[in-house]
Amino acid sequence: MPLCLESTVNGLQPINPQPTDYTACTYVLQSGNEINAWPPLTISEGVTISLAIGVCWAAAFAFRVLGQFLKQNSNEE
Repeated sequence: MPLCLESTVNGLQPINPQPTDYTACTYVLQSGNEINAWPPLTISEGVTISLAIGVCWAAAFAFRVLGQFLKQNSNEE
């Protein structure tokens, strides 16, 4: 459960009683389980991200092959 804090001379202190609306708090202390850094993805969002990563890898591979081909041709001349 989040904890609403206020700034005092001695540092941060919990507000008593705790408010029900945490948007009015200056500081909110949360546990690690309450913080969602990565919200859950839908299947379509996951597929889109996977395809974007795959396209980047394919482009990198194509540039690598092209670079090796050009290097071979410049050495033969």
